[in-house]
Amino acid sequence: MFERVLIPRRGEVVVRIARTCRLLGAAAHTVATPGVLGGDSSGVHAYGCEGVHEIAAQADGSIAVADIVDLAQKIEADAVYPGYASHRSHLQLAQALEAVGKRCLTGLHQHFETVRDRVALAAIADAAGVRRVASSGSLEDAGDVSAYAYESGYPLALRARFAGGGLGVVRVDSADEVDAAFDGLVARAGAGGVIAQHWLERARHIEVLVAADRHGERVALCDRERSLSDGGRRFIEECPSPELVFRGDGDAIREAMFDAAIRMLEGVGHVGLMTVDFLLDADTHFWMSGARIGLPKQHGISEMVTGVDLVQLELQLAAGEAMPDAALYPRPSGHAVSAWLVAAENADMEPTTFRSPPYPSRRVRVESTVDERGVRAVDDGLLVAKISTYAPIRHQAVLTLDRVLAGSQVGPGATNMAQLRQVLGNESFRAGQYDTTFIPRHVDV
Repeated sequence: MFERVLIPRRGEVVVRIARTCRLLGAAAHTVATPGVLGGDSSGVHAYGCEGVHEIAAQADGSIAVADIVDLAQKIEADAVYPGYASHRSHLQLAQALEAVGKRCLTGLHQHFETVRDRVALAAIADAAGVRRVASSGSLEDAGDVSAYAYESGYPLALRARFAGGGLGVVRVDSADEVDAAFDGLVARAGAGGVIAQHWLERARHIEVLVAADRHGERVALCDRERSLSDGGRRFIEECPSPELVFRGDGDAIREAMFDAAIRMLEGVGHVGLMTVDFLLDADTHFWMSGARIGLPKQHGISEMVTGVDLVQLELQLAAGEAMPDAALYPRPSGHAVSAWLVAAENADMEPTTFRSPPYPSRRVRVESTVDERGVRAVDDGLLVAKISTYAPIRHQAVLTLDRVLAGSQVGPGATNMAQLRQVLGNESFRAGQYDTTFIPRHVDV
């Protein structure tokens, strides 16, 4: 096991990782950026770390990869744990660390490169026999999009070839929209290129968390539903998916998804945690749509349902240990729901007060990004807190989450509190009947 771990983030995930490092006897170190509000040594991310090391931030407030690598060498860190799964930032960091013989805990550079390339990931799915969303290769111009549409039909989804830029999806309904859509996405995607995909109407977004060790064991831990989002903003996430809970054939669909996700993991060759995204259509056919390597941002609800400490599991797998029995033979039970409480987009880094009511720690988890000064962690953007609740049945978990939100105090700026409670009170949501179109159709955003 590792003795010294560097966590170069400035967000609430550092607190989570540091806690598990302490339980395993490893010293957790993190980074502070003087002069950057929410990133200095008084930030929430510094709580619980044995060492806090100052690094000057770049002009945009971020930390240079070279500075992180230099610090890892200076403090003789056994490994660097970059935080939540991320395509672009982890790719650059893993590459730089490998060049100096240091470990990036969440994965190898080559695997990050593979999963962020939607064309390469599609090839892996085809080789593994996993059904995927129909897509093109890299498209050079609007004429290529029109040619693909001639074969596949409209509507299409235009996406950047390389995931991780936060560019989202551009829907194209007719030939008249191709030029503007292509030019607009290329302008944002840069030299990475564009692909076209078949558009699935009223789909549900379900993801499967899988893990692998160096000894050949592969396991699917749980499924999660994240259909309730608006662009890049998350609202409510659940574990397991209510669609698979309430359907008579839900267990069969889940097992098929688990099998497909494990085959994707084997195709990538990754050791550690990986999330595989699926879209489930109205005819209950599921299609692989993407993957991410590392600790999922939805780790809280996953841990509540599976009972597995995902940070500990990732540390153990990275250290070369065998898959522990708790993960190898998971026994998911109950239901967990999580709400993302975020500040308004024009809030910038204005002071925020957040207080949650007393709650039973085994049934409710509150992960706040706000420090004692009312300053949000700089790497968490607009996020104020993630609030997760657990109960033996879904309805209890939903009611508990609504009560915790109702009793929480947040301000003075605007947040999405009203929208979150609007979702939780919606009859269709209560019945588990929703899809990726729910937020724009039912929530005042």
